[in-house]
Amino acid sequence: LLIVAVLRSIAHIMQLKNDLKIAKKAQITPFLDIEINSDEIGLFLINNSNCYAKNIGIATVDFIANVGFKKHLKLVFEPIESLQVSQRKKLNFKVFDNDADITNSKSKNIVNYFKGSETTIKIRYSNIENKEFISTLEIKNNSFQIKDVKPFSEVVEEQKKA
Repeated sequence: LLIVAVLRSIAHIMQLKNDLKIAKKAQITPFLDIEINSDEIGLFLINNSNCYAKNIGIATVDFIANVGFKKHLKLVFEPIESLQVSQRKKLNFKVFDNDADITNSKSKNIVNYFKGSETTIKIRYSNIENKEFISTLEIKNNSFQIKDVKPFSEVVEEQKKA
């Protein structure tokens, strides 16, 4: 009976250690989200974590806008130096049709065409400890949802194996 109690206690301690490890990881991992805002006509990056994010780069986005016909466009985003906890910042980007820069004041209305699209955005950034992360966001229910957040080193290892 004593052995069973000791084994249960050891299993419980191991579970607590694992839970603590996950909680520590969450405290140093920034979670960045993108808001599609039709009223302010723009895309906004939001830091929804308890952790500072810096050196933020958003990969070029291939986007198919359904404007009565399907139009293939590329969006190129300006980098962001940093984002404080709970900070929201409007994203600046250029719109390209093939290699032609078609960015103008009306091209910002492109954000209205994200809803219902199958768009994926990858964001690379660092935390305060200079640990790099890659976050993948996808459109679901007419808004961007975080699909995953991985340390950059894990992504590199996965690419080497593929």
